[in-house]
Amino acid sequence: MDKDVWYKKGVRFSCTQCGRCCTGPEGFVWVNDNEMKKIAQYLNISLEELKEKHTHLVKREENPKNGSLKKYKKKRSLTEIPSEKNPGDFDCTFLAEDGACSIYPHRPKQCRTYPFWPEILKSKRSWENEARYCEGINHKEANVVAFPSIQENLTEQIQYERTHKPSEES
Repeated sequence: MDKDVWYKKGVRFSCTQCGRCCTGPEGFVWVNDNEMKKIAQYLNISLEELKEKHTHLVKREENPKNGSLKKYKKKRSLTEIPSEKNPGDFDCTFLAEDGACSIYPHRPKQCRTYPFWPEILKSKRSWENEARYCEGINHKEANVVAFPSIQENLTEQIQYERTHKPSEES
């Protein structure tokens, strides 16, 4: 990874568990078998119950840019439910009424690496735009997250995205 990036001196971030990253437009929160097992154990339910009540199998989705279909191979996503607070938005199945994540200690990697995703770290401007949405970014009481930690999260997210990359269908 390039060491001459805008965030080389670190960034201020601390998750406030406000829940804003757990609600919004419909999307996917990918979850793998190991993560599902840990979540099920944490909730003291069976893996089958977790899959049935809190995840769904994603087979394909339409690419809004060109109308092609993205085909997934047995990928699971956490279930989203229509938001009661924000009509038109969707909430993660694990978003508690107080806005916190009810499985926070065992949340999926996609959630754990936020906001250190490639599209957010690509520029200072992207980071600042995300800060309008996430109150933990640049929070005045947040500690500075050091460059090595940012890179570790970014690398983890990139690797995770590669394992969940769909193939295009015509």
